[in-house]
Amino acid sequence: MDRSRKMEGDYHGQRQTTWFLFKEDVTPSDIQRRLSAVCGQKAPASITVFSCVRGFNSGKGSAQVDVPARYRNTPVEWL
Repeated sequence: MDRSRKMEGDYHGQRQTTWFLFKEDVTPSDIQRRLSAVCGQKAPASITVFSCVRGFNSGKGSAQVDVPARYRNTPVEWL
């Protein structure tokens, strides 16, 4: 499956991409533009991207996905 197709409707993938681009000092409007180019209509709205970036700036947000309890103690090498 094409990676960009997989990310289209994947909230966590979009959030992680936003985090990565944020860390690379890409502006929120450019992040949203890039997500729109890849995800089309399934891209997050501008306000969502700006909200995520605001959370990242304040230290409250992160790209971490909540891991189910049964996997929390799994060694990274196994994943």
